[in-house]
Amino acid sequence: MENRSTDSPASAHEQSWLNTSLSPNERATLLLAQMTLEEKVDMVHGEFPAPYGFYSAPIARLGIPALTMADGPTGIRVSRQDVNEGKATALPAPIGLAATWDVVVAEQYGNMLGSEAWATGHNVLLGPGLDIARLPVFGRLFEALGEDPLLAGQIGVGYIQGVQSHPVIATAKHYHLNAQEENRFWVDAQIDERTLQEIYTRPFEMVVKDGRVGAVMGAFNKVNGVYSCENRHLLTDVLKQQLAFTGWVMSDFEAT
Repeated sequence: MENRSTDSPASAHEQSWLNTSLSPNERATLLLAQMTLEEKVDMVHGEFPAPYGFYSAPIARLGIPALTMADGPTGIRVSRQDVNEGKATALPAPIGLAATWDVVVAEQYGNMLGSEAWATGHNVLLGPGLDIARLPVFGRLFEALGEDPLLAGQIGVGYIQGVQSHPVIATAKHYHLNAQEENRFWVDAQIDERTLQEIYTRPFEMVVKDGRVGAVMGAFNKVNGVYSCENRHLLTDVLKQQLAFTGWVMSDFEAT
């Protein structure tokens, strides 16, 4: 895999950011102090298209692996035609999965996704979709888990546990209020706090606390006048502080 760093590798005893006994914030602070500006930009920017679809290059000298991300959530999108001829299993739509009301089936569904993601060279799956069904004409409605926040959360937890039983990180998306396809890049979703919490945040709360999801993807749209991917209330007050999410947040691709 491509590595853009030219410096010599740091010795093992210098790579203190790999010490898992330290907190995530401590490790991140130690790592950032060693990264060049180019490495920081590469890590948060990513590449698309790339050999593995959505891709962040490794930093070999610092012991940081590549992120090889496969689109979901209905199956693995294999971008490399030399990997399994670019093929993967086409699974039933997640809206159909939610209609089973069966968390065991949801975990089996996620297990197959995680298995195929890992087998095709990916370590991040961009799913499940937790967008609450508000408009029946929402073009990506089939990718999500329906209109009920509790059902969506329960099925999402099973899905994530199945995916993450493999060396693959699941990604809950699209945070937040991505509920329509028309004008989704710039629409401003106006919402009161109670509705935000009880309907739209509830499934994310469940997958964070019960599913221990590793990543969350921000949405393109604005919420109450501020873009989701730079919305302090959503990202800091709600996701990190209220829900105690300790994974990482990525923007939707080309959202930043």
